[in-house]
Amino acid sequence: MLEYKLENGKTIKLKGNKFEVDVLNNGDLVITVVNNYMVSPSQTMNDLFDETPQYLKKDTHIKERVVKLSDVEKATSDHDEITEIGKKVFFKFMKTWNTGFGDKNAEQPDRAKLLNDTMSDYSLHVIRYVKSVGGLTHATMHVFPTDDYSTKEYRTQVRLLAENVSQVASILCPPLSELLEYPFLLNTTHH
Repeated sequence: MLEYKLENGKTIKLKGNKFEVDVLNNGDLVITVVNNYMVSPSQTMNDLFDETPQYLKKDTHIKERVVKLSDVEKATSDHDEITEIGKKVFFKFMKTWNTGFGDKNAEQPDRAKLLNDTMSDYSLHVIRYVKSVGGLTHATMHVFPTDDYSTKEYRTQVRLLAENVSQVASILCPPLSELLEYPFLLNTTHH
């Protein structure tokens, strides 16, 4: 197996038969597969029992496939697309979750159904987004921006929202609940 690190941090792993890999001046990868054990119809019985290694013979049945590095990098950019979808879904999810939150007299959405419906379709997307911004509380802060992120009232409100999501998710979607940050300072002013 060969393993290559790309500039964007992703890894390419090549498994299989013998092969050679070259990078051309224009950045294209050339993957040459050498099938040492292919038998062509023109081979004779003497060829089949010849113990000379195939790589020392002229005809090694080489196949080449050119893969553009830009195509490889595009495939790894799917992570960014998934994260962006997760952001949109999480924003909509949290705005609905916040409806009537903390107000006992207000109409409440069915939060368990909301979480179940959202995560059954977009769990990978939402989890990638939440991880990308540092956790559930930070993701909630992105949904509800403010002029001053250091006020105790604001930090307490977004933390309570994130904790509430985490509590319900601990039963319905544990991987999301595990993204609640510990510790999270409510009071950021030091005396």
